[in-house]
Amino acid sequence: MPAFSKTSRAKLETCHPDLQKILNEAIKIKDFSVTEGVRTYEKQVEYYKAGKSKTLNSKHLAKYCKEYGVNCSYAVDVLPYFSTEPHTDWNDREEFALLAGIILGISKQLKDQGKIKSDIRWGGNWGGDRIKYTSFVDMPHFEIKE
Repeated sequence: MPAFSKTSRAKLETCHPDLQKILNEAIKIKDFSVTEGVRTYEKQVEYYKAGKSKTLNSKHLAKYCKEYGVNCSYAVDVLPYFSTEPHTDWNDREEFALLAGIILGISKQLKDQGKIKSDIRWGGNWGGDRIKYTSFVDMPHFEIKE
């Protein structure tokens, strides 16, 4: 069974507790890495200037979560991981979509069971209905809907 590396685990621990619960279930089904949880404002500015983000008010910036009493990122970035070379591929849209389906399905199940409080959305399908062409696709990104 897949498991998070120390690096992925540390990054996940900076995220909203509901994201942690979801991803801790998803890793049991499909191997992936957590590439980012909390990010600094300086890093956000860098991503914004490079066109990798459309906002300076990112959900990756630490914020107080009153429901759980912690400061955390309301967003997480993930990357499918393969046991054979190359281990990762940022352009493999099918693998990102497969992982997103797993994560979104687990999210719905945990919310229906009352184990999490939040709804989440995926950067590959901001609207949450069907995958459509949008002006900004962020396949690795998942966030808490507010």
